[in-house]
Amino acid sequence: MKATRHILAALLCLHFTGDALMSQDGSHTSLAPAPAKTIGAVRPWPLDLSQPCSRGHASGTLADVGEARALVVYFDSLRIPYRDTLFILDLQGRPLWHFTARETRTGGPTATPLLFTGSLRWTYSRHPLTRDHALVRIGGLGVVPDPGPQGQPGQESLLSCLINVNSSPEGDDWQDEKNGIVRILLRKGASLVLATGALMNNTSLDNTPYVLTSDNCANGATAADLLQTVFYFGDELPDSSISGTPLPLGSITGATFVARGGVSCNLHSDFYLVRLNQPLPQSLQPYLLGYDRSGAVEDSVVCIHHSGGLFKQIATSWGSIVPSTYFGGVVYSHWKAWWSATAHGLGVTDNGANGAPLLSAAGRVIGVWSEGYSSCSGPAAPDYFGKLSLSWQQYLSTPATRLKEWLDPGNTGAMTLDGMYPTAYPPEAAFSLASSSIQSGDSLLVVDVSLGAPAAWNWQFPGGQPSLWNGSQPPAIHYPSPGTYDIGLIVTNSSGSDTLLIPGAVKVYPADPTVITSLDTLTVCADTVEVIVRVSNLYHVRNGALTLSIDTASLHFLGAASLHPRLQALNPGLSVQGSDLWITWSSTQPFHVGDDTLATLRFEAAQGTHALTWNTTRPWMCQYYAENMQPLPTLFRPGLLDAQSCGTLSGTLRYAGTSLGVSPAALSFTDVYGRQYSTTVRTDGSFILRRVIPSQGQVTVLPGLPWSDGNASDALLILRHFAKLDTLNGLAALAGDANGSGSVNTTDALLVAQRFAQLIPSFPASDWITAETAVIIGPGFQSLSLEAILRGDVNRSWGGKQALE
Repeated sequence: MKATRHILAALLCLHFTGDALMSQDGSHTSLAPAPAKTIGAVRPWPLDLSQPCSRGHASGTLADVGEARALVVYFDSLRIPYRDTLFILDLQGRPLWHFTARETRTGGPTATPLLFTGSLRWTYSRHPLTRDHALVRIGGLGVVPDPGPQGQPGQESLLSCLINVNSSPEGDDWQDEKNGIVRILLRKGASLVLATGALMNNTSLDNTPYVLTSDNCANGATAADLLQTVFYFGDELPDSSISGTPLPLGSITGATFVARGGVSCNLHSDFYLVRLNQPLPQSLQPYLLGYDRSGAVEDSVVCIHHSGGLFKQIATSWGSIVPSTYFGGVVYSHWKAWWSATAHGLGVTDNGANGAPLLSAAGRVIGVWSEGYSSCSGPAAPDYFGKLSLSWQQYLSTPATRLKEWLDPGNTGAMTLDGMYPTAYPPEAAFSLASSSIQSGDSLLVVDVSLGAPAAWNWQFPGGQPSLWNGSQPPAIHYPSPGTYDIGLIVTNSSGSDTLLIPGAVKVYPADPTVITSLDTLTVCADTVEVIVRVSNLYHVRNGALTLSIDTASLHFLGAASLHPRLQALNPGLSVQGSDLWITWSSTQPFHVGDDTLATLRFEAAQGTHALTWNTTRPWMCQYYAENMQPLPTLFRPGLLDAQSCGTLSGTLRYAGTSLGVSPAALSFTDVYGRQYSTTVRTDGSFILRRVIPSQGQVTVLPGLPWSDGNASDALLILRHFAKLDTLNGLAALAGDANGSGSVNTTDALLVAQRFAQLIPSFPASDWITAETAVIIGPGFQSLSLEAILRGDVNRSWGGKQALE
């Protein structure tokens, strides 16, 4: 019988192929539902910012669409490392939205909310300790056209046909239910659709974040589209004001398809069910709406919706709801409602009400808005709502085409279910600070203000003491050193966990704000030289101007060999004006380097002594400016550059008593002032040290070849030396001291024999022996011949083998 009824219904569906029909309630209607009205389009906008974001602080233009009222940025992939932040700003630099690791853990598709501007910039803030790479790949840009002279973005006039949900008395009895209504910015391929949805309760009372809307609106959205769909909470004007700019409490981006029941051959109802990809946070004040699947006709109903714009409105019907077919269908699949006049007029629905719930007097969902004709110009026209009683278990349906399994997962058979606020929330990490700035040596009080009843707290205070703390209330955190420090908090309960990291949450200022700037004054070689600019106590500085006076006749500026990374990120200016070398920078955000090298400057210098002085004749020529752009106290220390004619040391490293070069080997010269010069020995045994400042010192050599010789003949020679039957001299005598004891004896002979037989892996002393050589290096060229020998190889057989090869 059921199959026969289905075939008959299919034939009836084929029959209704003409023009307009009379519906079974007598109204004149067209055959097909109108498609959901789009509010904008998604343009391809491929932009990969992963590399610039992974290199450090970066910024640039993201989009400039002059005809746009609002924009949405769609990311194909987005993953922000811990401590970093991606900001989306308008052209004036005002932040409109931001992403951190907290919102981008999966690294998959996501989107911004509607951003009311036609031009966007981006700025990436990378923490100095970040080691992971950012993933920032933009695929599309949602563009909502400018409506022209109709009004400013986000502002609307409340006509008598659009009644604010907080109007009294219309909204008085619906203050809980309104919190179950969300505005949906739905992506459908290349289109943007504005819709309304309802948060739904289920008989397990487990807080699953289901959202119910219309299939007529959402059908055709792909899984990727749903990941980039934004669900807004709040969006209310506070009362019955005639205009305003409602601000949402917040939003959740991304959902997963659960089930749908579209109007198929006019047999089915209309619904589309998704599950949000994030738990419902308490800060959004979510309310889970109940339902009534009985199909009973209600004496009064309301529809809470987002018609035509951004804030919630309410339409009321008293005794004007009837079961209805839908566009000439064969079953009563819909509720047909006419709206009634109330204290503030006759409220209607309009574009944007797609998917809005029809609520019974008990506040339970009984239908979903499919199609509507009511408007300000035609308030007496009806609207159609797909029946939840039919959507519950439709003809020949499966779990993917009905609501039963999802809203009654325990199969209780309940006909009705009341709404509720979630009984348990995942925690939301939050904390407050007694102050955002202190002096070094002071302590800071941090107070937990997390929501959702956390059961465990994990605090991180890098740079503070203690740096880690577990528990709801950490002690006062002591900061001994100036700088900018992050604060992190991870909270956990049985419903989940949440992480909050605030980069630069606390700024610790030095007790003495004086910045000291000095120059290295070591003796250098004439020709190309480097001068190091060092700073101390440089914290929380925005702008700077350093002016170094030089004798341009004997010093030629070649540029910066290196700059501190934080200074480099500001693209500082380096220029010579007359006899002054300028280093200038400007920043919108303060930075600090503490005690470090600010810059290494490269010059071509003539031989002689060169005075390096800071030009402080006018305050602005040598000055650091704080965050408030007030000058900081400073101390500039001059220096002398002693450029001398330097020397070169060259020579050979041979195996003792042979002409064979020893390579590879490292060679270094350390002078009496502790300066060290290093080079490597070439394959032929030659070496050269250039640009050595004249001095005396020691040359040391460290061969890099493994131990490869020493045999029974060597052991016998060592025994003969010990018995005074033979004599070992020079490096050969040192080679015979296998254990490095300072003398040659039978123990050394035994060690050589054991090493040769591979009974021991090494000698107690090093494998190679080289003598430190004292040298004096002056201007010009000096030569030096050096020797090395393997420990144990007293007969120099290593050299013999090398000669045969």
